Amino acid sequence: MDVLNLLNLVFIIFIVALWWGLYDAAHPPPETEQDPFQSLAMSGLLVGGAPFMPAGTPSTGLDHVLTRIGAAGGFATVPEFLEGARRAYELIVSSVAEGELDGIAYLLTEPVARDFAAFIAARQRRGETETLTFIGFDAAEVIAASLEGVATLDVRFAAELVSVTRDRAGRIIEGQSDRVVHVAEIWTFERDLRRPSSHWLLAATDADE
Repeated sequence: MDVLNLLNLVFIIFIVALWWGLYDAAHPPPETEQDPFQSLAMSGLLVGGAPFMPAGTPSTGLDHVLTRIGAAGGFATVPEFLEGARRAYELIVSSVAEGELDGIAYLLTEPVARDFAAFIAARQRRGETETLTFIGFDAAEVIAASLEGVATLDVRFAAELVSVTRDRAGRIIEGQSDRVVHVAEIWTFERDLRRPSSHWLLAATDADE
């Protein structure tokens, strides 16, 4: 190959390289694409060792939100969560009836703990006592959920129990010892999935109208 042909080849290679450089500069990848090799920890998708959806991620539909909460480490499965929620419900209603909150404080947010304590204190001032026998559940289902750093689940409970309230003299003033009452309530549980040591807490209770 003579010198002239070699120079022509070098010139052509230079032109092609220049063209590709200009093309790449004029056609950058879309900003919405993420480097597939980017570390999850660096991208903020790992919080507390579990995959976590960034704040502001759009969500529609209960199933989609539950999937996000599960992926963020909120629970392994929805049935597993509901099993724990049923156990928490029975433990909490029984403890409140007995007037004992120390054993369930770890399951309550501070506002709920204060409300329960105020309810128990008012009942004690009136000299009333409650006896409660938990029978079982007719249903327990998640009816709403959200995830904005803190995961929130609304659970509808339909339960059966026997509740009797007595006054200072031991007279029954509410309920019957041989009557099963059907109760329907909506309890809200929350968990801060940004904190590795967090767990589900009861954040609110409401009657199911």
